[in-house]
Amino acid sequence: MFLGNIFFGRVSKLFFTNFIFILFLIISFSCSNSSNSKISSWVEKIQKEKKLNSIEIYDVYLQLQKIGKEKAFQWIKFCDELEEKYKKSGYFLLANLPISDLVSLDKKILKENIILAYDSWKNSPWSQQIDEYQYLQYILPSWSVNERRDDWRQDFINRFQTKR
Repeated sequence: MFLGNIFFGRVSKLFFTNFIFILFLIISFSCSNSSNSKISSWVEKIQKEKKLNSIEIYDVYLQLQKIGKEKAFQWIKFCDELEEKYKKSGYFLLANLPISDLVSLDKKILKENIILAYDSWKNSPWSQQIDEYQYLQYILPSWSVNERRDDWRQDFINRFQTKR
């Protein structure tokens, strides 16, 4: 009985994940203009990288649609130019930042923030206790909703990071 529940739980999770992705493809291909097809092609490319699950990919797609063609292409270029180890961080920010930040924040500061956050996580003495989910949710984000958008991370690292 227990094994049956595990099997059917995995099957239904797999079905749901594939259903969401198929729904995403239907929606994306129903948009016929060329900028939407470029965005859809890029989203399909990151789906093949298997760095994100179907729901996260759909969030990325929705964010790109909301910010407009010009900003969407800037974000695509930004994520494509990140080193491989930083790409998931870029995708996470794209999927989760407020629209106002997506259209206004300086990409140079965002890139520096991603690099500093990731390297701090990986090079810290506590890195083995912090998984990728916790890193993305609690270390990578630079600001809370109502905080000023300051470039603070390097100063914080200089002051407080312990050396290995």
